[in-house]
Amino acid sequence: MAVELILGQVLSNATGFFDFVVKLADGVFLDASTCVVSVNLADVYCNVFPPTGTINAPLVIVNIVQSAVGAIASFVVGGFVVAA
Repeated sequence: MAVELILGQVLSNATGFFDFVVKLADGVFLDASTCVVSVNLADVYCNVFPPTGTINAPLVIVNIVQSAVGAIASFVVGGFVVAA
């Protein structure tokens, strides 16, 4: 059984672009291969298909950089598909 953990919420701009930062507590392990971005289409104010439901996309890691505050991982969102 999958565990759902909501790490944040974000709104896109008029072109659909969004970005966000998530600070994980020390000792929390994040397995990017199981992370998805989910979009609830019930709150969409434009013409999309399907007009309701949820679409999901995987997170794809771009790089990890060590900094003074710890490791910083950059991700991009893969292609969206209708959630089953």
